[in-house]
Amino acid sequence: MKLFKLFCAFFGVTLIVSTTAFAGAEANVTKMHEMVVQGYEVVSVLGEEAYEGINNPQGEFVWKNADGSKNNVGVIDCAKGIIAADYEVPGLSINEIKDAKTGEVVLQGLCENRSSEGTWIDFFWNDAGRGNNAHRAILFYIPIKDQPLLVYSFAWDDNTSLEQLNQD
Repeated sequence: MKLFKLFCAFFGVTLIVSTTAFAGAEANVTKMHEMVVQGYEVVSVLGEEAYEGINNPQGEFVWKNADGSKNNVGVIDCAKGIIAADYEVPGLSINEIKDAKTGEVVLQGLCENRSSEGTWIDFFWNDAGRGNNAHRAILFYIPIKDQPLLVYSFAWDDNTSLEQLNQD
């Protein structure tokens, strides 16, 4: 954690969790994008040493949305086939996240599509907090160049189109 804090101080990476309330999905996806980019910057330099900060539920990579729900940044290790860092599910196999409507493994596809620009995808997932029904989730990820790692964040969103997200 000391190296993580030194990195942030030395390189001037500002990791401020905003307390401003966001209105609507557009603001949430904007915040998701910003946080994934910040996570990418830290993980691309520190690698696994950044995981402690990402796994901290009160850390720099967790924020509250206007509706009180939390979002966070996570890291997928494609070589190990696991979610390597995420305060809720560290160590979870990427094969366990399946689209609730199609049955397709969602995260393995991210490892196969390593777009350097970052990409938005969507899928349906059962959420116990929402009546355990399948709801649409959107996920933004950026692969770390020359490493088997992806930095991501996801949120529930029934309205924002992928075309709109991937154009911005």
